[in-house]
This record gives sequence, C-alpha cells and structure tokens, in this order.
Amino acid sequence: MLDHVANAGSEPIEPNEFVVAQLEPLEAHGDGESTDGLDTDEPDQDEPTDDDTCVEPYEYEPQHHDVVVQVMGNVQTHGADLTADETELLALLSCLRHQTEIHIGLVHESVAPERAKKTVENRISRLRGRLGVGSDGHDLLPEASSGRNGRSHYLVSPLVVTDVDLLEHRYHTAGKLSSSDALDVMRDGLELMKGPLFRARKGFDGWPQSEGVAVAMTAVVQSYATRLIELAVDVDDIALVIRTTATAGRVLDNPLSEFPMRQAEQAYADACGDTELLASVEGARQRLIEYIDADDALADV
Repeated sequence: MLDHVANAGSEPIEPNEFVVAQLEPLEAHGDGESTDGLDTDEPDQDEPTDDDTCVEPYEYEPQHHDVVVQVMGNVQTHGADLTADETELLALLSCLRHQTEIHIGLVHESVAPERAKKTVENRISRLRGRLGVGSDGHDLLPEASSGRNGRSHYLVSPLVVTDVDLLEHRYHTAGKLSSSDALDVMRDGLELMKGPLFRARKGFDGWPQSEGVAVAMTAVVQSYATRLIELAVDVDDIALVIRTTATAGRVLDNPLSEFPMRQAEQAYADACGDTELLASVEGARQRLIEYIDADDALADV
C-alpha cells in the first residue's frame, strides 16, 4: 500500500482537452531556455543586443472561466448563487465530464438515489436556469444531448471549472516556462488550496470516491506539490518548501497521501540540515506512524 501511495504522484498529469485548448497560446512563448532553430552567432552591429532590449516579464493568465466550483475546502461556487443541492449537482457535472458520459441515471444515483428521478430532472432544469448564458453566448448547462445507445447525457460548459482544474492549468502552464516563471505561477497557486477535498455539511456522500474523482484530484495535488518543492529547492527557498507541504497537506488530509511530497521534503532536509525543515519532516513522520498504528488497531477489532 505504501509503495502505491509513494508512486501515486510521480506520474505526469495528462492535461484534459479543456486545459490543452487553454495552453495552445503558450506554444509560441516557449520555455525561455531552448536555442533550437536560433542563430547563436554574435549579433550584427545593426541588430539590438540584450543590453538594448527589455524583455517583458511573464504574466500568467488563468484558465478562462465564468463559474468556479470550489472543492478544496468548504464546497461552494464562485460566479453563481446556488443552493447546496445545486452546488453538489454542478460539482458532479464538472468533476465527471472528463471521465464518463453523465446520464440521468448516474446523476440520480449519485446525488439523490432516495428521491424520484423526476425530482433530479427538475433540479437540473433549475440549475440550468440559475447558471444562464456564459460569456461565450452559450448556455453554461446545455440541454442533454444524445449519447451512446440513444441515451441522453449532460455536458457542462468549459467555462464552468473546479479549483482543481485551475490548479492543473497552472501545473501544465509551468511546464512550458522557465524555472523562475514556473516558480511564480505555481507558488501563487497555493492560494487555491483551502482545505480537505469536498468538505460539506450536506451531500457528496460517496460519488467523489466511487467515481474516482477524489483519487484523481489527490494525484493532481500530489504532483503539484512535489514539482513546486523541486522548484523551491533549486533556489534554496526553505520557507516555500515548508509552506507547500503544509498547504498541500491540508488538502490531502491523509499522511499516506502526503507521502510523495514528504519524500521530496525529507531529501532536501537531509541535504541542507535546516532545523525548521527537519522539524516539519519529523512532524509528518510522527503523523504517519500514528495513522498506521490507528489503522492497525482498527483492523484488529
């Protein structure tokens, strides 16, 4: 089990189709380091040199959106005034669109299996009305369209995103930038990490786990934190390493899930010997031991 957790965040995150579309303008920007296809000879006297030109600092542009469903920390929507039931419904539609066709049966079983299917259909209609039309002129929640075997399915607009989508966009954008720009982009993304996934007083009873959403989002946070630690280590920013593990740890909310980034933190702590960093590593180790001991105790009951 520990091996599985340790490797969970080591695989690169494949960008979904919405992230790919948002990243296309960056292809022309490049990473600022490659010289492929460039003339590396001395510049002509008539050509401006580095001393004559001023390179514009990179400014990150977040993924374009109209509505954000916050799932890290207390679940809520930004950009739309929704009830708790409507927020869970929009979260379901936003989280599952990259994984499966979302048909009425799946929605019914996920958010209100004890209610009549017609009740869920009415809830979807009310949500469509509340969301209205997006900045692209199209409904943020279009009518259901035909899917496989003639079964209708729902597909929410790409202008509706989750905070994890925004985090993932920063992760993939950073991969196309120089190390210094990547560090700035990813450090600012820590502000999105408000707390444990899907913290809510009502709803979210099972589908984030059964549909694999929580696992997928955990992998995003693990990979994000581990990469940011690597960038921070490159510039010996001990404070940022500690901030990253603490902030991401609140989202992961499980010592086993923290394992990949804690390995990176420990390697740096062992190398630099910083007392505060070593204390962070030791605290994480103690929490992991206590978690495993408690898990073993429950297994013996």
